[in-house]
Amino acid sequence: MESRFNNQYVPSRGVERACGGIIESVKTQPYTEYMELAASCVARGWDEKHRKNLAEAIKLNLINQKEYPFELLQRKYELPCGRKTFRRESRRYVRILSGLCGFE
Repeated sequence: MESRFNNQYVPSRGVERACGGIIESVKTQPYTEYMELAASCVARGWDEKHRKNLAEAIKLNLINQKEYPFELLQRKYELPCGRKTFRRESRRYVRILSGLCGFE
């Protein structure tokens, strides 16, 4: 029996920090396009409003997890998901952004 965790991508803390740094400080091409592309790939089955809110919450969480914990972001952006789904989508965002930036 194959474990459901075999294909789950868990980024290193360094990759998460690098992505957070790009989100926070880089506002030039092609990085803004990379961020938009990664945001468009999260929460595929959700409606547009919730997808955009989730992408914004992920960005803030990557910038500073202590200042923007999941519970605060869930209330602020009215996210219709739990912590597990949020982490899965956050990892998807980081995987896409780090791949486009050439981190991995």
